[in-house]
Amino acid sequence: MPKGRRGHRGSHTYPGFRSKKQWRWAFATHQKFAHRWAHETPGGKKVRYRRLPTRVGRPTARTLRSKKGR
Repeated sequence: MPKGRRGHRGSHTYPGFRSKKQWRWAFATHQKFAHRWAHETPGGKKVRYRRLPTRVGRPTARTLRSKKGR
């Protein structure tokens, strides 16, 4: 099996959003997949968004600059 493929997964191809930042970006920029990814995000109807971390990864140079000015 090629390294990038992990077998047949059916229609479920993405595990959902990883952060609130990703969720907000997808809906704000009108991405076609936003609703599908939102439904695939674990946690249940009422708590999906709430349980996500604010962001995943280190702060970028842009966010560091904006915090220095405060």
